[in-house]
Amino acid sequence: MAKVQWNISARTSHLLGKENVANADSALIELVKNCYDADAKNAIIIFDIKYDDIPYRISNTEYKDLSREDSNLISELYEYSSEQDDFYLKAFENKAQKSNSKSISNSYDEDIRVRLWAVFNQYNRIIVIDNGCGMTLHTLETKWMTIGTSDKVENMISSKNRIKVGSKGIGRFALDRLGSLTELFTYSRQDRQLYRWFMNWDAISDINANITSMYAEIDESDIDLKSAVNSYLDKYDYSIKSFSTGTILQISGLRDKWSGKSIKNLVTSLGTLIPPEVDDSEDKFNIYLFSKHLDDFEILPYNCDDFDYQVIANYNAKGTDPYSIEPEIEFQMIRKEFDIERIDEYQEIFGYPELSTKPQFLIESFKKEFYHTTLQLSRLFHSDKLDFELFRSLGDFKFVYFFMKNTDTKSDRDKFYHYPIKSHERKHWFKNYGGIKIYRDRFKIRPYGEPEGSSFDWLGLGARAAKSPAAPSSSKSGKWQVRPNQISGYVQLSKSENRYIDDKSSREGFIENEHTDALKRVIIKILEIFENDRQTLSVALDKLFYKNNLGEDIRRKASNLIRGGGTTDNERNIINAYRQLESEYDSVLGQNAILRGLSSSSLVMATMAHELKSISDKMGNIEKLKKNLARNIPGNLLGLSSYKNPLVIVQDLESNIKNMKHWIEFSLFQLKKDRRLRKSQDLYLYFADLKRSWGDILAGRDIQLVTPINTSKYRGIKKRCFTIDLDSVFNNLIINSIYAFDIDEDQAYDRVISIDMEVGQQSSVIELVYKDNGPGLSHSIDDTDRIFEYEFSTKHDKRGNQTGTGLGLWILKSIIDDYKGTLQIDKANDGFSLKLNIPINTKQEGWYV
Repeated sequence: MAKVQWNISARTSHLLGKENVANADSALIELVKNCYDADAKNAIIIFDIKYDDIPYRISNTEYKDLSREDSNLISELYEYSSEQDDFYLKAFENKAQKSNSKSISNSYDEDIRVRLWAVFNQYNRIIVIDNGCGMTLHTLETKWMTIGTSDKVENMISSKNRIKVGSKGIGRFALDRLGSLTELFTYSRQDRQLYRWFMNWDAISDINANITSMYAEIDESDIDLKSAVNSYLDKYDYSIKSFSTGTILQISGLRDKWSGKSIKNLVTSLGTLIPPEVDDSEDKFNIYLFSKHLDDFEILPYNCDDFDYQVIANYNAKGTDPYSIEPEIEFQMIRKEFDIERIDEYQEIFGYPELSTKPQFLIESFKKEFYHTTLQLSRLFHSDKLDFELFRSLGDFKFVYFFMKNTDTKSDRDKFYHYPIKSHERKHWFKNYGGIKIYRDRFKIRPYGEPEGSSFDWLGLGARAAKSPAAPSSSKSGKWQVRPNQISGYVQLSKSENRYIDDKSSREGFIENEHTDALKRVIIKILEIFENDRQTLSVALDKLFYKNNLGEDIRRKASNLIRGGGTTDNERNIINAYRQLESEYDSVLGQNAILRGLSSSSLVMATMAHELKSISDKMGNIEKLKKNLARNIPGNLLGLSSYKNPLVIVQDLESNIKNMKHWIEFSLFQLKKDRRLRKSQDLYLYFADLKRSWGDILAGRDIQLVTPINTSKYRGIKKRCFTIDLDSVFNNLIINSIYAFDIDEDQAYDRVISIDMEVGQQSSVIELVYKDNGPGLSHSIDDTDRIFEYEFSTKHDKRGNQTGTGLGLWILKSIIDDYKGTLQIDKANDGFSLKLNIPINTKQEGWYV
């Protein structure tokens, strides 16, 4: 068998360089990374840009120099002005007018503009300098000149114990993206000889030529390295004291026009190249950028000092428990949003049940503005069904983020006790440094979190918030979720720790795989801790404000006025208006009940759809049934296997059709019009209907439902309410119980759901207790009250994707809240137990006996 050798086209250099690197900023960043990998303490970028664009005016000296490059073109397009003693583009009739690149572009055709720009561009260059280890001749010939060298993979740690950020062996081809000509000077301690390397990237004219026909020049040089560097820096009144080893890259024939704006944008990119708060006292790495457009030359990492919340999360992939395979997350949260000096004005909220039982909301902890805890992964996801091996293989990483609201009003400061903010300054800072960035070994992975970039919102926070557009002070309308224009931060990865998360060759993001998906899910879950913290506090403060300023006082005055009947025309008009508003409010409540009912019905339909799919899969046997019945006679049936026996198949089919019919009847029953009306509802009769409607479905799953209809003392207990609200409460609970029993299907025991009811003649509340004897709440849930939050679900697949809607118990709580009731989970009992206490009002809310 013949063997054929691969050939590599010379065009590969362009594919890896100017056609592979997304933009000039990315190319320069690749070169800065090479400086770091060379153990440099300093990386210096010099923009020696004489011409930003085609000038409309040149001096006599410039005219002579430029004419040597293309005398015909220069003399044809520029004419002398004796008045100004300078040369001007002929297109400009008014010699005193200022430069206008648009008018230049419109004055000449593209071919002339390209030729003219090529003349001026020869005087522009970019110089990149580092004082690293330099390269030996052997390194130049065998590694620098090898495409895809594995040197940084095999030798990942530098002599200064830096983890090298390069690994593809193609970073040097970023030179081709920046310019057509590269001249390199390098000096190493080993060779003690300065070498010059030169490459014309556009020298390959034959696109079919082999890479072996592509050459660079290498020779020795006798220039002094330090003097050469200082010659570049002289014009900026800057010099270096020592420069014993290192590399100089001089790039000309630039492929981009570098204006003041583009250079300042690069400064911003370089400012985010290294993460903030990096301790580099022992291994300093400085970046300097020199340009006529800049006053400050040192590139400083960005920092965030003005924030409402800061969260620092350290992900420990192996955990600290030697007997557990779960990763752990060490979590630190700093609150700077709430005015601690005014805490006496709102300390009442720390006695609210939703705050008083949680350590992060204890008043002494709150005063410190700092909270620290450690969570196992199952408690972060509220699920113990995760693929822990996948999440362990993620490796350790750090996630730091800052929340900064960008608007501030006096009413919000008064209501939520916020510190005042400087909105304009925050917006300006966020424009440059907003978004969640990713760093690997101290260097940014582009384009994640870059403002105005396509991957600015790589976590999908915008779409996530759009699905739940609730205000932080409202728990009834959903869960508040942070928006991408309110958050800044970074994820810190390492090549040694996170080896399954790898860069694309284009340096534009990661290669997507199950590990990058898992990383995103962990980050979102860490964000949720902060979101829940802020919303819990905001809801409590909103509740306090309503109590102190509006609700109860107005309601009390209105009730007193109505009872008195009004003594003046004005008071009687107020009473009529109030009753009209009350009627409209009643209508709104009805609409809310319908919406909740529809949401609950969708959950029922989702469960039914799952059931129907299972049934439809089994109904494929119908054709087989027909063939068997036609082919066999009763005498032959005894010897057939059950799956071939037409009588058994008929029985299974009948059972499946019956099951499907039950689900359809149940779903249609929920949509009856009378269930959407507010009326006096006899609870005894309601629970009789509930048991009847669920009876066949639960019986098919060997689940017994025990309701108050078994005791006659409950007859006559009524409630003025929407029947669909009661449906939403108990249907959601029963669906959750069915799911819990399915998880525990391998256990043999009598499965029971019970609903109990207690109320006395003198009692002010009615108590409903819902129980099942299933596996109970997951042990991964520390705070059981969170099960009532919007979109909170314990249903996840092994990779951490949420499979439950997270709506059922949130709908239930919103209904109980509307009826001024309370919820309490009984943790002492086996299985699941929920107590619902609802006040009895004889008039407006209408529980009565």
